[in-house]
Amino acid sequence: MQSQDVYCTLYVNARLSFDGMQRNLLRIIKGTQDHVGYIDSSHGSVYLRQNEDFSASRSKEDGGFVFYKYAIEVSLPAEGCEKGDFVSFVKELIHELILLPADVVAACDFEDDLTEGRWIRRGHSGKYDG
Repeated sequence: MQSQDVYCTLYVNARLSFDGMQRNLLRIIKGTQDHVGYIDSSHGSVYLRQNEDFSASRSKEDGGFVFYKYAIEVSLPAEGCEKGDFVSFVKELIHELILLPADVVAACDFEDDLTEGRWIRRGHSGKYDG
């Protein structure tokens, strides 16, 4: 499976600066940073960006996750990782982000595989209620 075929966007709301979020991502995925916002690991590549549509007030609306502060694009590394391992990587990333604490909503083709343990909710505010 090509790396561009398997990816996930995580919308994240957290009271962290961009640098703080980036430092936490480096710690969580134990990766290396090539450029600002780009982090690579053996299980996936992560690109952190500030969401240009961010709106604190609109992010509280039902379905308002598209207005969260950050968007994290997660994709398969160039080689050496199967889709199942990648899905597990994304699950663990979501779990660790929630512990920061952060609200996290995933947008990808395998969302249903990520909802175990009530980590995220599709179509809702993304508030963790676990």
